[in-house]
Amino acid sequence: MNYQDDKAVTPKKEMVSVSPSELATWNDCQRKWHYRYDARIEPIDQSRPAPMASGQAVHFVVETICRDFPNEIPTKEDMALRARDCLEHEFEHNYEPEKQVEKYLPGVIRALNKIPNEIWKAHWFVERDISGTFGDVELHGRPDMYRLVDGLATGYEVDRLELIDVKTTKTEPLDFLLWSPQLRYYAAVLQQEHPNRIITYKYLCLPTTGTGPAPHSPAWVFTPAMYEATCAEIGSMGSRFNRSRMEPRYSRACSFCDYSPICKGIITGADPNGIIDELYTERRPHD
Repeated sequence: MNYQDDKAVTPKKEMVSVSPSELATWNDCQRKWHYRYDARIEPIDQSRPAPMASGQAVHFVVETICRDFPNEIPTKEDMALRARDCLEHEFEHNYEPEKQVEKYLPGVIRALNKIPNEIWKAHWFVERDISGTFGDVELHGRPDMYRLVDGLATGYEVDRLELIDVKTTKTEPLDFLLWSPQLRYYAAVLQQEHPNRIITYKYLCLPTTGTGPAPHSPAWVFTPAMYEATCAEIGSMGSRFNRSRMEPRYSRACSFCDYSPICKGIITGADPNGIIDELYTERRPHD
């Protein structure tokens, strides 16, 4: 190749490889992204707030039962045993962990009892690795649960794919679609893998209080227009994704952020490195 030919070569853009949660975190707050995914640190104090521990316990029970015993309605004893094991693990660094378990276990059981039987009776893919390409972005991750539905078997004209995420809250399910793009991102990846299926997604909200049924959670259709918009959104965010940036976005959400002590130190003139050395450690890899 001569010099003139070499000048005409356009350098290939570097592919951005991220998970939906990482991309969403970067869009929410680049400083939070930096500490979580670049510096890879987490608080040394791993004591868990009760709502987070309860939510993790519900997720653990649903996902392990659906993974290990598909198409089976679990016994109350099995759900209670799994929930207790998870809460004991979540609260092990808290003050008086056994009292915490006894206090919050009934709420977890109430939430689990609200799960419709059709969830237990279905065959779900649980945290299965998926990936898709959107321009210069390679998006990869493990959605909580999705299943393939044969259209002929259910009376529908087309095959479907149902994607769900479980939340232990009274919050309106549609609000989560406003707050987080994660389900849409997973739906876009799955649409590439299953182009001939209609994809629906929803949040299944399970309050830990009360004994009635779970709030109605409609399944939203991932329309072709939403697919195109989501692909454009992912590609646009990928073009702006810069691993050297760490600009903060302060908001009320900072109250729930693991890295708020660092940001409080920064805005009050303290040494953030001293705070990091004292309060943080290397983040453990995702199981």
